[in-house]
Amino acid sequence: VRNSVYDGERMTFNTAENRCSALSRTNCDYGIIVTDPDNAYSHYNIDTHWTTTSCNIQAKVNDKGYVAIVHQPTSAHENSEIPKHVNKDTRNYFKVYWDSDEYPRLENNCGDGVCSILSGGECLCNTIVNQSPVFDSEPENLEAVLSTLFIGAPDPNIFDDGTYTSTVSNNTGI
Repeated sequence: VRNSVYDGERMTFNTAENRCSALSRTNCDYGIIVTDPDNAYSHYNIDTHWTTTSCNIQAKVNDKGYVAIVHQPTSAHENSEIPKHVNKDTRNYFKVYWDSDEYPRLENNCGDGVCSILSGGECLCNTIVNQSPVFDSEPENLEAVLSTLFIGAPDPNIFDDGTYTSTVSNNTGI
């Protein structure tokens, strides 16, 4: 049961868990979802589902330094169901502004062997999410924030109510 409010609704994992729990259901492995009991393959044509299975996020780097995101689920069922735009064969690249010309590629053995080499000559690199504060104290001004933080973040409005609270400093106006 997807239990969306409207067709194609996106939701956080917590929202999905809460809705499933309210129906006395649980999140499950995508590969075993069957929506039509008379058609064992009907789940292939439905929307995306949350799962409790973990997933590694990898970066596929081509010879020009463009990057594509690759999902590598740990579940055997889900491994065969990876959407084309995030599987190892994806060509859904975006431009990356590297600090130097030393990004992973065949000429440097995919970052001196840090990444694996794919059959098409691209490099497949594991990623790590580092969740740590950038500032130990309140930044002095907006320029300090903009000159230090380079990576965007999801819109706070997509999270469940109460996840984020908007505040403005009286000292800096940030």
